[in-house]
Amino acid sequence: MQGLQNKANIVGAIPCGCLSTREYKKKMSVSFFTYCIDCSVNAPEIGDAGMMGAPSLEIVSDRFYSFGWIYDGLKAISLLPYSIESYKSFLETHQGHKIFLGNDHMDDEQLPELNYENLEHFELETHGFTEGTYEMVSIETGALFRTSYNWESYKNFEEKELSKAEINRFQQRINQDCFESIYRGPPSLDPYEDLGRLIDFVKENAKHTLKVRLAACRRG
Repeated sequence: MQGLQNKANIVGAIPCGCLSTREYKKKMSVSFFTYCIDCSVNAPEIGDAGMMGAPSLEIVSDRFYSFGWIYDGLKAISLLPYSIESYKSFLETHQGHKIFLGNDHMDDEQLPELNYENLEHFELETHGFTEGTYEMVSIETGALFRTSYNWESYKNFEEKELSKAEINRFQQRINQDCFESIYRGPPSLDPYEDLGRLIDFVKENAKHTLKVRLAACRRG
């Protein structure tokens, strides 16, 4: 295990080495959790008890990418699943507090002293989110990217064209270098499935006019 400490007052352990290959991830399932030690509050899960970078809103790409770095790239193209927006709200609420990122492969002595049975759970209201698919389309060619599942919830936004600055920010933030900081997130952010396809789609169509939209099944 490897300790993590940065300016955002983060403590905990992240097995960075065990996340280096897709094959190893398949062999070893690790569940992550985040606590505010100061307030005894449990953060919302990201995807399937996964991890989306170090739990900080700072836009940092050091040896381990921050949540803020990844979020900034996703926000540029309005790709914000509910669990990502909920986790961001938790970090905003507890900014400056001591945040612990741990996993179920840690020993008891590595865990903070908390009353785990009475931990409060942070929840974000689901109003303002759409259940459906996220889509990106090239106006010039009609080429279409669509997420794989129609039951994911995304933060609402109106259909819009992406600016070159927004496309560039997504490409600068979200690339293969940050894949080791993403683990078991929501399906649309799986580096080896939807997110990987999206990166390729943007690269192939970056010179086109790109439009993004939500294809709603249910709007909150």
